[in-house]
Amino acid sequence: MTMKYNPGQQRVEAIYSKVQNPLHQGNPLIEALPEIKSKETLAAGLRMEIPFSEEQLQYPPEVRADLVGALNHYFAPWELHLALAQEIRSAICDGYVNRNPLEKAFQESIRQVRAAVQEKDAEFHSCTFSRNNPISSSFSIIGYSGMGKSSSVRNILAQIPQVIRHGTYRGEPFAETQVVWLNIECPHDGSVKGLCHAFLEEFDHLTHGNTALKYGMGTRATTNQMITQTAMLARRYHLGVLVIDEIQDISVAKGKTQQEIIQFLIQLVNSIQIPIILIGTPPAVQVLQSDTKLGRRFPTKCYFDLLREEQVEWKILCKSLMGHQWTANRTQLTKELAHEIYVASCGVTATAVMMVIKAQREAIRRVERNA
Repeated sequence: MTMKYNPGQQRVEAIYSKVQNPLHQGNPLIEALPEIKSKETLAAGLRMEIPFSEEQLQYPPEVRADLVGALNHYFAPWELHLALAQEIRSAICDGYVNRNPLEKAFQESIRQVRAAVQEKDAEFHSCTFSRNNPISSSFSIIGYSGMGKSSSVRNILAQIPQVIRHGTYRGEPFAETQVVWLNIECPHDGSVKGLCHAFLEEFDHLTHGNTALKYGMGTRATTNQMITQTAMLARRYHLGVLVIDEIQDISVAKGKTQQEIIQFLIQLVNSIQIPIILIGTPPAVQVLQSDTKLGRRFPTKCYFDLLREEQVEWKILCKSLMGHQWTANRTQLTKELAHEIYVASCGVTATAVMMVIKAQREAIRRVERNA
């Protein structure tokens, strides 16, 4: 199957293709997205193999010790990852349904948001488009630290161009820049202003603008100004989905500050009609459940739990890790060894990988030095 875009391309020129969903037809933002992939094609695209050959075993010890670090990049998709990839794509498409740039309603919404920017109206009181009952495709991803939540999302997003440049659509001029996804981290202080700073900085990186300097750092810009400017950029550049990582950091904000960022997130979903994906550790659940509206807008659709020893994913991980050994003497994977790795790592994938890397390097440094 020939792909419209090569995986890993960050910026592309729009290539439109026919879509089957009637709600998506005639929408250039959706028709320019990569085609829907089969489960096999998607898995192949997400998989990150580690280059390994018997020839590498002849390299000097210090070189082999360095090669062991490649295990940090190993990634084998599970069913969980494939389901998550489908959820992310669906969120992007659903968010674009009510933001077709060819419709008059969208152009009117741009005018209304621009007016809100000028009036510093962070509540968007004059924006009537918020009454269009937008489809909410926002959700949360919760899981233990070290289970690959953030890296999984990054790998999935890497399969989708981040910026799509449009020129003409169906023979008519259509000079638009589409930012399909934006991935930022929640500020450590859990504040709206810090979140807007992160948003504006990342947008400037993509669009080569100076919005962050103008409306954020080093200025007297108010939080309301930053909120409206954030909304304007998101709508003007057709942001498909906003991913906010480390969302548990909201919990450090107290009282009014925490309520402000909670209301801001709800506002983006309801008024600006942008799907948002929140990523966090289990403490984030308490934050999401602290507000009824927030919990309803961001249901947990993906949970990265600790692996169980009997799970096939754990067995595949152990087999793959032990299949890449750069030591002079190879160690066979036995049930006993797999059990010891599990006990020591508690089923945390990042810990298991770190242990195998450290064990190989220690074996190369100590055993081979004394051989």
